[in-house]
Amino acid sequence: MKFNGYVGKILRVNLTTNRIAVERLRNELIENYFGGRGLGARILWEETKPGIDPLSPKNKLIFLTGPFTGTRASSATKFAVVTKSYLTGIFAVSLCSGRFGPDLKYAGYDGLIIQGKAEKPVYVVIEDSNVDIKDANNLWGLSTDLTQKHIKKELKDQSYSIACIGPAGERLVRFAGILHGQRIAGRCGTGTIMGSKNLKAVCVRGTGDVQVKNVEKLKQVINGIYDKAKVLMKEYSRYGTAEIVETANYYGTLPTRNFQSGVFKDAEKLEGEVMRKEIVKRDISCWSCPVGCSKIVSTGDSSGDVLWENPEYETIAMLGSNCGIGSIKTVAKANKLCDDLGLDTLSTGNVIAFAMECYERGLIDIKDTGGIEIRFGDQEVVLELIEKIAYREGLGNRLAEGVRKFSEGVGKESEIFAMHVKGLEFAGYNPRNLFGVALNYATASCGAHANRGSTFQTEVRMDPDIRYTPEGKDLLVKNEQDLRAVYDSAILCSITRRITQLSTVSEMIEAIVGKKFSNVELMIMGERINNIERAFNIREGFTREDDTLPRRCLEEPVLEGPIKGLITSKDNLNTLIDKYYLLRGWDKNGIPSKEKLKSLKLEDVAEQLGL
Repeated sequence: MKFNGYVGKILRVNLTTNRIAVERLRNELIENYFGGRGLGARILWEETKPGIDPLSPKNKLIFLTGPFTGTRASSATKFAVVTKSYLTGIFAVSLCSGRFGPDLKYAGYDGLIIQGKAEKPVYVVIEDSNVDIKDANNLWGLSTDLTQKHIKKELKDQSYSIACIGPAGERLVRFAGILHGQRIAGRCGTGTIMGSKNLKAVCVRGTGDVQVKNVEKLKQVINGIYDKAKVLMKEYSRYGTAEIVETANYYGTLPTRNFQSGVFKDAEKLEGEVMRKEIVKRDISCWSCPVGCSKIVSTGDSSGDVLWENPEYETIAMLGSNCGIGSIKTVAKANKLCDDLGLDTLSTGNVIAFAMECYERGLIDIKDTGGIEIRFGDQEVVLELIEKIAYREGLGNRLAEGVRKFSEGVGKESEIFAMHVKGLEFAGYNPRNLFGVALNYATASCGAHANRGSTFQTEVRMDPDIRYTPEGKDLLVKNEQDLRAVYDSAILCSITRRITQLSTVSEMIEAIVGKKFSNVELMIMGERINNIERAFNIREGFTREDDTLPRRCLEEPVLEGPIKGLITSKDNLNTLIDKYYLLRGWDKNGIPSKEKLKSLKLEDVAEQLGL
């Protein structure tokens, strides 16, 4: 059976042998995983052996689209990158917006699997059925911006969609990302794996199309989504995700000074209204998006007339309040610098904030920092450290290992305030007052990643009597994680969750693919994806002990703001984890039961786990 919305082909490029192959996308993979994150998890499970070194040529770097990609489906703006992370040692997925996904589909492929390692720097060019591996020696060392400009000039065509790494990926900074335009697949160090393969860029141009089963029905669904967006997404349309700054600060969950607090005295200087007034030049919109939350900005100072895309909320939180920086212009410059060098802004902000606290506590000194005084609020130091991290210079070489590894080197009980889970630095929400956020950070397959099951917006709207309690948060997190897996596989932008409910997703699937999936069937698919990701991590040796939070969250009371005196507490978290495991059909150690895996059509996974 041929499914609409798919090309039905996967492109495989082996950089060791230079072999290029086109393979059929099996129907059972479409029906059970859709595409994107889910399909990537299945491929990674099947094609990598337990304990594989993430930097080994045998690790896979997988670029994937979903059934919505390349259609006019609302908010189908992203492509997914899946691999085994060098930062965490576990399953990794990162999503990125832009035209790369649609162009890959138009070129005739639902996904691209990169394996092996080139002897010297290369880049891959995909133009419909023509695939070529080209020399990239002249590109090695260039920023992501210059890389994209040079390639388009070299290929004599501005229409290519390019995904590339910067100096950070080349130097195997553990949290390097993959840039496309001015968007980044940032989390989990996908750019590090790309750099380990000596792959500088992937360039795509396609002239094909995507077949939709029922165009008229899809138009009707899209029109309804646009109508909702006009009413429900006004603030996001005007201010972008920076609109969240005020809300997070009000509820005491804005990361501040390495998560010592959830309230920042200069938060108003980072809010969307200030950003729009001081640096926004114009609004732009992603592919087929009814919201248009992205902005083109310029700081208008030493950067001159250079324009780039605005920092998102979590970037503002990590490079702003978490480092004690109350200047939207500085955050925007730091964001641009991270993008040019190919760094995940969240991990970068975390590791700088951690170093600042270590310095102010006397755990590292001026000799460790190379003569730099690293203190919260120092704007120039943040910009300087970003460059040092990307080029692994001086202290930057240690910070480039991420918070977990840097903390291990510092010792002196610095792990108490090393804000990561399973090696992935915290996302942009302080979990010490919101049990749903805390449980998601502790159990999400990638580590402390908000977008693998964010409950923030739901929790802050709850009645105050239960907002800051564990009550019902186990079910909330499970459902949100399963739902997000569906979105990440279809692939839909998480920003538009408020205007694309699960029933709406089901309607779009039926209109595009031609097969109806009920809400229950979709949630089972999300559960299947979360279970195979969990199985992957178990196969890599991770256990219940890894499903936890730093001691700061569990032992240090909040000292200010609306949640003063509150902590998550280890007992509360463990009780929640017990309930969460029970809901998932996992045993007390977090291992899925044979019966659960069998019910999810994962019998082979159960067998490999020895169940």
